[in-house]
Amino acid sequence: MRVPRFAFLLVLLVLGAIATSFAVPWLARAARSGGAASAASSLRMDPGMPMSDAEMLRQLNVYYAAHPPHAAVTTTPPVDSFLVSNFIFNEDGNPLTQIDTAHIIAGQSIRFKWVNGVHTCTSGSGPLDPNSGFFFDMPMSSAGSNFDFEFDTPGTYPFYCQFHVSSNNMKGVVEVSAATPTRAQTWGGIKKTYR
Repeated sequence: MRVPRFAFLLVLLVLGAIATSFAVPWLARAARSGGAASAASSLRMDPGMPMSDAEMLRQLNVYYAAHPPHAAVTTTPPVDSFLVSNFIFNEDGNPLTQIDTAHIIAGQSIRFKWVNGVHTCTSGSGPLDPNSGFFFDMPMSSAGSNFDFEFDTPGTYPFYCQFHVSSNNMKGVVEVSAATPTRAQTWGGIKKTYR
């Protein structure tokens, strides 16, 4: 038995309509939830499209009005810092280092210090990272936008600038190692010491 072509096309059309009816509410929910990956990508600057500092500042203000900046407050003084300037996060003082890395111990803090330009300091490996902005997402556009962040759990913590990650690979990394445990003194050891 031969099926007419229009029947086949009709079946495809119906299946497409059903798939769309499921996809549209899901996409709308994702857009409303302001998922970090979709939100972060709204600030990316196209490599071929230069943008003035004034335009980046305007976009920064619009973005952070809808997605409030956040970073945990810390009272721990920073042990290291990243200078945010030009198109790099500079930790080692060498502007030619592609991606600087700070090495700290769990419980220590890092300072992110603005020097020039309009940037963001956003945790995650890039705008497609589903955890983008989870730990911190801060505008870096003036001297008042400096912040300190305490890293309590050992691990690798990448971060990036939403404007310049695509065009200039503006990224940094914080490597957090576990604190080395001190050897506990036993009562027997103390007695041997003082005999």
